Amino acid sequence: MALMKQLEEIAREDFQKSPYWMFYSGHNGEFDVATTLISQDHPAFHKRAPRLISTRYVLNNGRLLEGFLHEKAPHFYRHTLFVRNTGFETWFGFLPPSRDYIRCIYDMLNLAKDDVFPIRWESFGKEYSGTINGFGYLSNGVNTEIR
Repeated sequence: MALMKQLEEIAREDFQKSPYWMFYSGHNGEFDVATTLISQDHPAFHKRAPRLISTRYVLNNGRLLEGFLHEKAPHFYRHTLFVRNTGFETWFGFLPPSRDYIRCIYDMLNLAKDDVFPIRWESFGKEYSGTINGFGYLSNGVNTEIR
C-alpha cells in the first residue's frame, strides 16, 4: 500500500516501511509540495526528485542511530536523527542553534559532545556517505559547525 505522510508526522517506523520518501504535490497540485511526502511504492514516485533517504548514523562513541537525510547532492546538510521515535536536526539554516537547544540534545542522548561528534553516516543503498562534525548553519554565506 502506497503511503502518504505530512513531513511533521514522519517517524522512524515510516523509514522501516519505505527507505525513500519524495515530496509530492499531487497531479493537480492538491497537496503542499513542501510538506506532503509519498513513499517509494506510490505510483507517482520517481528517483529524480529530491528525496528523504533512510540513513544510518554512527556517533563518535560507536552508538548507532537511524534517521534520514534530505537529498540535495552534492551538499548534504540536512539530517534528522531518531532517538527512540523523537528526531533532532543537525542543520539550522541561517541561525545557529541556541546553547540550550544543543545542551538539550546532548542530555537526550545522555552523551558529551565528543561522544557525539564527528558522526559518520551512510544512506540506505549506500548511495551517499559522509561525516557531520557539528551542528551546522550558514554564517555570512559560509557553512559553519558548532558543538
